[in-house]
Amino acid sequence: EPAPVAVADCVGDALAAARLPFTLRVSATGLDRLPLVLAGREGLALALENLLGNAAEALGGAGGGQGTIEIGGRTEEQWVELTIHDNGPGISAEAQGRIFDFDYTARRRTQRGRLGFGLWWVKSLLTRLGGSIAVESDGKAGTTFRLRLPRA
Repeated sequence: EPAPVAVADCVGDALAAARLPFTLRVSATGLDRLPLVLAGREGLALALENLLGNAAEALGGAGGGQGTIEIGGRTEEQWVELTIHDNGPGISAEAQGRIFDFDYTARRRTQRGRLGFGLWWVKSLLTRLGGSIAVESDGKAGTTFRLRLPRA
């Protein structure tokens, strides 16, 4: 059941669980000033962990890639919008149209350990909470995910 939660707490939980390579620079600004959102703390943290893991993979994976991930947020009348931006290679327009599909994966099908429905699950969770997720990328440099969650 959705309950009032602090976005900053969920981001902190996600960052701790994601165990991002120390070579990535991560910044999270202004999150402690955001109002509470209606979500489940564990579910939202897991969704954010998925997005952070995808960003790290785009920046060179667990092998110690380099780059930046910026996490920010802003308040609208009925919403809190959270952004996760990386300066990786971007996502093609064709892939953007499919990345939230149940069985879509950009990874080779022979890779083990990842099921290929992470972004589908993230979108499903946010939809159940009354929110949404969108992706923005020019397909060449950088990707931004925008999560909208209802204010508590």
